Amino acid sequence: MRTLIVIALVAAVGCGKSKPIPGEAGIFASKIDEFASRYDDGKNEIQKSQVFNEAREFEKTFFSSRNNRLAYWQGKLGSIRTTEGGKGLAVMIYVGRVRFWSGDSIIERRMIQPSDPVYQQVAKLQEGDCVNFVGEVVPKEKSATESGAMRNPEYDAILTSVDKCPN
Repeated sequence: MRTLIVIALVAAVGCGKSKPIPGEAGIFASKIDEFASRYDDGKNEIQKSQVFNEAREFEKTFFSSRNNRLAYWQGKLGSIRTTEGGKGLAVMIYVGRVRFWSGDSIIERRMIQPSDPVYQQVAKLQEGDCVNFVGEVVPKEKSATESGAMRNPEYDAILTSVDKCPN
């Protein structure tokens, strides 16, 4: 029992070493952790797929009830990628085990452009920074595999603001 409690606390921490993820982001991350644990505990592929389907239904309901908005979520800046010459930007933010990607790192025209305020905001940050962000999520998990979707889910997001967390 103690092991499960410790694992849940470690998985649900925010940017600080012992700070839980606040607000809606924390609710979402905790539920995703619960699904991941249940998935890993599945005795066979049928049980695992049932949990997978429950998780996809949860994400759909969770995001649609919030009009797909990520309003002042907190996460950790995981990746800052630009094209040659910085003509486009792709950003990845972790919220617990969940990854939110903004800007398509393959198609330059879909990347965050230098004229976008988010580009300038991210230019002041570094990977590993705790960030507060606002945007809109595409409410469909995009991992290539079922296990990837359960252990490290990924979502596309259109960011409208990314700022460093206050100290």
